[in-house]
Parts: sequence; C-alpha cells; structure tokens
Amino acid sequence: MSHFPNDRQLKVTISTILDFGHIFSTLIIIVFLVTWGINVENRLTYLETQSIATEKRMDREIQYIRDSLGRIELKIDQKNQ
Repeated sequence: MSHFPNDRQLKVTISTILDFGHIFSTLIIIVFLVTWGINVENRLTYLETQSIATEKRMDREIQYIRDSLGRIELKIDQKNQ
C-alpha cells in the first residue's frame, strides 16, 4: 500500500481544486459587482437629493429676488407720487 495517490486520484483532486477555485473567483466577482452596483445606486441617490436641494435653494433665492424687486418698485412708486 502506497501513501501516494494514484494518477486518477491526483487528477480528480486537482480537478476538484480547480473547480472550487473557479466557483470562488466567480463568487468574488459577483460580490464585487453587486457591491459596486449598490455604491453607484447610493451615489446617484445622493446626487439626486443634492440636485433637488439645489433646485429648492435656487427657487427660494429667485423668490427673494422677486420680493426685493417688488419692494423696490413699491418704494419707487411711492416716491413718484
């Protein structure tokens, strides 16, 4: 009885190791792609939120300018009377 595996056992062992290696590397790639996708989605959500906040801020600034112009027009009208 030899302690060394025969050729067939060795081929099966190497094949099994390679199969597990392919499965493991595929799982790593899948995990990476899912993580990357989640990060991209979070970034897009963040940018959308920032865009909405900027739009609201600009609307407030435009309204402030309109109100200021209205007050200036009112003062001019009062001076002209």
